[in-house]
Amino acid sequence: MSVELQFRRWVDRKQQRGCACEWEDACKCARQKQLVGSTCPCACHDATTIAKRRRTLIEITQSNIDDGVSFNPGRCPVALAVCPHVKPDVQVDVGKNEVWFGYFKESEVVRVPADVIEFIQAFDNHQHPTPFSFELEIPEKYLKEDLEG
Repeated sequence: MSVELQFRRWVDRKQQRGCACEWEDACKCARQKQLVGSTCPCACHDATTIAKRRRTLIEITQSNIDDGVSFNPGRCPVALAVCPHVKPDVQVDVGKNEVWFGYFKESEVVRVPADVIEFIQAFDNHQHPTPFSFELEIPEKYLKEDLEG
């Protein structure tokens, strides 16, 4: 079977399940089968290599909220709270339901929990959300050296 046909079948399976994020399925599969950092043969995605990730506690403080900028992916409170955990040269941008980590031509996307999505919506709509914490699985290659261990 050609790679193109495999990809089309994979996309069709994802659309039938209503999933929009290829990495979400891959990460779930990797955690279940403990294949992080290797190629996973699971049928939910075809030969996707999974980056090693580390569950990290992110605390959104009142200072992050006060300094945050609505509708600004790199200056919102979530981005400001995540930045201290990653290397200084890593760009952190937050979307409606994900965080992008990356360098100039390379990036990875990590889905955020539902309470973070609600926080982002409240902040962007000027509803004054309160500080809270959540866990985020940050790709290890972007973590600060002192946090990798």
